Amino acid sequence: MLRWIGVGRAGAAMMLAALACSSTSSNASAEANGCDDLYTKYFARCELANYPASEVTRLQARWDTYCGSLTSLPGFGATGAELEQCAAAYATADCSGEVTPAACTSLNAGTLAAGASCIDGSQCQSGSCDDSLPDGGTTVSGCGTCDALVAIGGSCSGPGTTCGPNATCNQGTTGASTCTANSTADGGATTFTTIAEGGACNVPNSDAFCAPGLACGPANTCVVPTFVEAGQPCDLLTKVCLVGQCNGASEEPSPDGGITSTQGTCPTIIPDGQPCTSSGAATCDTFASCVNGVCQLTETASTCK
Repeated sequence: MLRWIGVGRAGAAMMLAALACSSTSSNASAEANGCDDLYTKYFARCELANYPASEVTRLQARWDTYCGSLTSLPGFGATGAELEQCAAAYATADCSGEVTPAACTSLNAGTLAAGASCIDGSQCQSGSCDDSLPDGGTTVSGCGTCDALVAIGGSCSGPGTTCGPNATCNQGTTGASTCTANSTADGGATTFTTIAEGGACNVPNSDAFCAPGLACGPANTCVVPTFVEAGQPCDLLTKVCLVGQCNGASEEPSPDGGITSTQGTCPTIIPDGQPCTSSGAATCDTFASCVNGVCQLTETASTCK
């Protein structure tokens, strides 16, 4: 399987948990540099490895717009210099995304208390904004509420709670869920190891995964995937959509103990500002999301009013 997550607001959420830009004009240049650095030192290196160069360039402009829009949201308070320090730490961090580098943990929390209205987790003291749809609906409002922070060992079973940086909510043998520390070393290293192109993957009881930009192919070998456009056939292993997720595809066990994928179709791309739904057949462009029925790239506080 691919070891990077689908790029989009879901894909960006992990990075944005460590992103908090200041809204002061004197910090604008540092903020812009920090946004660029986060893109080049994490997204381009980890999530976009082996993507076509033209797509990496196109997405950088979109990321800069999205990242810059966050500076106007209430709750952000970190300086541009702190953002650049975080970006520098991501330059050597593990691409699994399991661990927040030490230099970024201070950026994980905003100033909004639990229960406050939010758009992004980095506005909240807990670093988490719950924008789930409890009614099972399909129209995302773009607005949520800040979760309450739970310490390691505390219960995370209830709604409106979240574990802190470098911790995960795990269910124990009794059925209760508690926050447990991730397996880490200082600087964000994890127990994961990577496999180079041509190496064997899907090895039983192994914590090794294909390196960033590689996929575990049908022969259980790490390969460079093929990137395909909207409307073209795709799967969840080696035929990756340039934008969005492969609609209609699913993973299945293979006879050799590995994983295979059924075929689907890459979604149609809806331009920014155009009507949208949550249908898998069409998707907003990368870093945008369907908010109140319209594809929206930039974040504004008015979304929650």
